[in-house]
Amino acid sequence: MFTVDLTPRSFDDYFRYDFPRLTGFMVRLGASVQEAEDVAQQAMLDLFRHWADVSAPEAYARIAAKRIYLRSRNNVKREREAIQVNWTQHANHLSFTGDVEYVMGLLTSLPTEQREVMAWTIDGYEPSEIAELTGRTASTVRSHLRHARKKLGQAIAQRNDEPTRKEEDDDG
Repeated sequence: MFTVDLTPRSFDDYFRYDFPRLTGFMVRLGASVQEAEDVAQQAMLDLFRHWADVSAPEAYARIAAKRIYLRSRNNVKREREAIQVNWTQHANHLSFTGDVEYVMGLLTSLPTEQREVMAWTIDGYEPSEIAELTGRTASTVRSHLRHARKKLGQAIAQRNDEPTRKEEDDDG
């Protein structure tokens, strides 16, 4: 995590440190790369305006970015179409490996709440921290995380033609 230093130069250092990570966080939430960069820029501007009052800039930036992103969406159908169209174009531009594209596709297939919890988890946050930052209960966050992991595990097992744990239990 980034240590807060409230000198005028410190925001520049923080921006260089966290902007790529914040952009990745937003992609994991389902934004296209372009949307993620736009939202991250807006969130960083908001953070800059409140820099002197913010004690946890990474969490503040992620919460602000999520809110900005959700406000920019009119409905779930439009979101899904944008992800499918824009992600493919931008993934080729950034030369992601096939495995990364596959994982990102898995993440975008998750329901919104599960995808958000996975994005926070991938960024290194514990369920209790995620609960506090998103206004959910810790048990709800753990439930979303458990369901997301199960769904991702099943999808990976299907890709590899491996039985899931439930199928193994049924056979044995």
